[in-house]
Amino acid sequence: MDPGDVLVYSPTNLTTGQAVRYTVTTNAAAGSCVFTSAPITITVLDPPVATLTSDKSVDSICSGDSIIFTAGPAGQANYEFFIAGVSKQSGAATTFTTTEITQDRAVRVVVTNAGGCTDDDTVSVQVADATVPGFIAIDTTGDNSGDAITKFLVVVLGKKLLKVKMPLEELELVEKVPNKWANLGS
Repeated sequence: MDPGDVLVYSPTNLTTGQAVRYTVTTNAAAGSCVFTSAPITITVLDPPVATLTSDKSVDSICSGDSIIFTAGPAGQANYEFFIAGVSKQSGAATTFTTTEITQDRAVRVVVTNAGGCTDDDTVSVQVADATVPGFIAIDTTGDNSGDAITKFLVVVLGKKLLKVKMPLEELELVEKVPNKWANLGS
């Protein structure tokens, strides 16, 4: 295959094991000097197919929890891990552990093979909303307002039950029956 008079030739149809030679011709008008190289064996490396998984069910954690990510395939030259686009770890390790995720974030890995080819994969980590201890917000409209409901909410206070009618209109203390809950109705 002759690409013509070029200094850089970038074929895209090479296969592993194929032998390639190049020829250099100088001063063609004055009799030409020709140099042909020895064969150069080509090794073609396919890009890696990156994978990224976490050790958490459905990739969900509480704010600041530890989460371990594992990238694949194994045996590649480099694995670079990002949280929300910021590089956090780069090197030969296929695992990355962090406690830095405090809100929903994308975690991405870029896998690079020995030939410099790359692929990436992303996991979206969901962070559960923490509530203030002792506070229960109930949302019935989907607007995160913690609006009231018309059913009763039961809260355990030591050995007593507290029945709270929503919206917060009344509190009623109900005795706990041993090994049974009192019938609170709705």
